[in-house]
Amino acid sequence: LREIRDIPGTLNGLYLWLCQRLFVRKQFAKVQPILNVILAACRPLSTIELFHAVWTKNMLLTMEDFQRKLDVLSKVLVEGLGNTKILFHYSFAEWLLDVKHCTQKYLCNAAEGHRMLAMSHTCRAKELTPVEVQEFALHLIHSNLQITSSELALWMIWNGTCVKDSLCTVIPKEQEVLQLLVKAGAHVDSEDDRTCCIVRQALEREDSIRTLLDNGASVNQCDSNGRTLLANAAYSGNLDVVNLLVSRGSDLEIEDANGQTALTLAARQGHVKVVNCLIGCGTNINHCDHDGWTALRSAAWGGHTEVVSALLYAGAKVDCADADSRTALRAAA
Repeated sequence: LREIRDIPGTLNGLYLWLCQRLFVRKQFAKVQPILNVILAACRPLSTIELFHAVWTKNMLLTMEDFQRKLDVLSKVLVEGLGNTKILFHYSFAEWLLDVKHCTQKYLCNAAEGHRMLAMSHTCRAKELTPVEVQEFALHLIHSNLQITSSELALWMIWNGTCVKDSLCTVIPKEQEVLQLLVKAGAHVDSEDDRTCCIVRQALEREDSIRTLLDNGASVNQCDSNGRTLLANAAYSGNLDVVNLLVSRGSDLEIEDANGQTALTLAARQGHVKVVNCLIGCGTNINHCDHDGWTALRSAAWGGHTEVVSALLYAGAKVDCADADSRTALRAAA
C-alpha cells in the first residue's frame, strides 16, 4: 500500500513499473525466451509445447529448470484451455514488443520466438498435422532468416515434412505461407471435394487463387450448388478474381443448380463492373435461368439501375418474360 503513490498513471508506465518489481536482477533475461515463443505462437501453447520450443535454444534445459522459469512468470501468465499458457492481457503482449515504451531491458523479440518454434517443428517434422505444417511454414517465414523461399522449402522437404496434404483442410491466411507450401510440394487435387472448398475460401484473394490455379486447381470446378469459381466471384463482386478466372479460360456459360450463370448472379447483386467485364468477354446476355429470369430481369427486380443501363446498352432483349409472364419492366415497376 505504501507504493500506491508511485504507481504510474499510464498503461505503459504501469507495465514498466510492474516488470521492475516482478523481475529482479537478471531474472527477465532468463525468462525472455519463453515470452518470445508465446508472442510468436499462432495459438496458445501447452507447457510441454513451450518447453520443446525453448529447449531448441538451450538443449541443457531440464523440465525442472523450465518449470522454475514459469513460476517466475506466474504473475503475468494465466491458464488457458488445455493447460495452455497465455499472457494476462493482449496490451501487455503489445508492450513487450514496443521498443519505444518497454525499454531495451524488457524488449522481446518475436522473430526469435518464430525461430525456436520453427526448430521445434523441425524436430518432429514427420509427425506434423496439416495445420501444424502451415504453422511450420509461417514460423520459418517470420524467423528473419537470411535465406530464400526456395531454401525454406528445401528445409521443410529435407526434414520429411508432410507438406503434400497441408492444404487439405484450410487455406493459410498469409499469401507467403501458401506460396512456400506450394513450393515445398503442397498438392491441390482438382477433383477432390475438399479442394473445391479450399479454393472457394481463397476467392476473396486474387493472389491466392492464382497460386492454387498454378498448382493444378481446376478453373471450372463447381461446388455443391453447381456454381463455378467464376460464378461465386461474380456473385461476390470480386472483379480482380473474375478477370483472373476469365484469363485462365473459365467457362462463362456454366449454369448452377438454378440455371444461373455468372452474369445472372452479378446482375442480381448489382455488381456493374463485373457485369461489364462479362459482357466484354462475350457472355450470353439473354440467358434465362430455370425461372425464366434473364440478367436484365434480375437487375430490374433488384433496382440496380447501372446494371440495367449496361445490359440495355449491350443489346439485352427488353421483352423477355419469366415463368410468371413478368418482363423486366414489370419487375422494375
